[in-house]
Amino acid sequence: MTVDQKQQIHELNETIQHLQMFKEVVDCSANPFAAGYKDGRISYWNRAFEELTGYSSLELRDINWIDTLVPAYLRGQETALFAKPFNNHNKTSFDKKLLHKNGTEVPIKYTVRQAGYANKDCPLYYGFVTDTSKELALQEALHFISHAVILFKPGEIMWVNQIFSDLTGYSFNEVVGRDYRSFNLIGLSEEQVVEIAQSTDRTGKWRGNVLACHKNGSTFPCQLSINSIQNENEPGYRFIIMFSDISEQLKLRQEQNRLQEQAAAMQRLASLSTMSAGIVHEIAQPLNSIKVLVDGMLYYYSRDYWMPSSEVYQKLTEVSSELHRISEIIRHMRSFARVSSNPQLEPCNLNDSVIRTLKLLRRQLAAHDIRVSVELYPKLPLVYANPNRLDEVIINLVANAMQELDKFGHKNREISCSTWLDENFVVLVVSDNAAGIDESVLDSIFEPFITTKSVRQGMGLGLSVVHTIVTRLGGQISACNRDGGGATFTVKLPVFKSRLEGGIRDEDSSS
Repeated sequence: MTVDQKQQIHELNETIQHLQMFKEVVDCSANPFAAGYKDGRISYWNRAFEELTGYSSLELRDINWIDTLVPAYLRGQETALFAKPFNNHNKTSFDKKLLHKNGTEVPIKYTVRQAGYANKDCPLYYGFVTDTSKELALQEALHFISHAVILFKPGEIMWVNQIFSDLTGYSFNEVVGRDYRSFNLIGLSEEQVVEIAQSTDRTGKWRGNVLACHKNGSTFPCQLSINSIQNENEPGYRFIIMFSDISEQLKLRQEQNRLQEQAAAMQRLASLSTMSAGIVHEIAQPLNSIKVLVDGMLYYYSRDYWMPSSEVYQKLTEVSSELHRISEIIRHMRSFARVSSNPQLEPCNLNDSVIRTLKLLRRQLAAHDIRVSVELYPKLPLVYANPNRLDEVIINLVANAMQELDKFGHKNREISCSTWLDENFVVLVVSDNAAGIDESVLDSIFEPFITTKSVRQGMGLGLSVVHTIVTRLGGQISACNRDGGGATFTVKLPVFKSRLEGGIRDEDSSS
């Protein structure tokens, strides 16, 4: 035996081994596979192909695939599939109908290759057959979705619905079959691309707001969702992208935020009314001091008494200090009542807000015969907030407790305010010993216009404003009834060092 003959035998054995391995893989594959000739003979198939067609192995051995598996109205068209030249490295795919043994038609996609060693006069063709009925049913269902839909696989857009064309200006034929990356459909940052890849790998989905691009170059905000799906009969993943224009939603949200801010401003003005007695007292005290100092200097002047310049300077300094005190009170009240969609955030001490607010409310509470107990956590960490908004939270909670105690009417009326540290959160608790919150409104107590008060006492915006402020600062607020009677409101705000983890955002960031 010559060296060439030995080499040929070796190559033949390798080919046989490869064919055997290929056969074992195909036999176990869940994807239907078949090999046959142009004249209709079937030479090989796997178990999945038998299940797809409904024919047994013995039946397939004797049938002509053109006469048996091709619907009558499609016969004759199959010859066009073999008109283009094949080689061992290219393939063609086509969508057709397969006639099942029971007479039903099954939509399929057939990916065909020509065997490299095939007879030129009657070549052998082989390939995988995919049942596309589920895919077509999915496309049909997606027609009725009110969002733009893109069905694609890596590197190719497979299908889009009419709403996609309406939103983007691209027709079905312009995009289907092309690489989605060749269109500037969706503007994504590098961070978003990485985030989408990680999320779809981990959970199979991603959702977020992005800018979409129209064919004419204009852009519009849209809500985008990506979901990965897998066809059990075909390797790899497919993706469904759904998006919708949210321009009007953003406008409505901005208007809603504006109205909420106006309602909050109204509530702040109502709170000023609650604080009015305390404010008058806070201003009256320095005014009285100023009057005493000025009257003393006028008395000396009217009697021609001599007063050293250093003493005059000292008294004027005291007058200036008292005037500054009044100015700070007025500035604080103006700032408190001002409508601002973007209040300045800064490190704040919640204890200072409690002390400052209760000082302003002291006379009002005393007039209602309400005792206030205060227990403040020493060296309480700072929170990242706006001082006026913190005051507003405390004022509304204390005023709400005061009004509930007025309705209850017993003698030993009490409000307690306490603070403490709970890991990375600063906690404020305001409690009263009134009748508590009606169970019918307890779950909705922070919704706008939910109130148990009379019309003269308010519109039910106070607790809603408190909830909005606290959540926008990355915090939480809850309400419950006390076992011994009364209600407790608990506010938790992230400490300053962990504000990023707390999800803090400025009040206009939601618009």
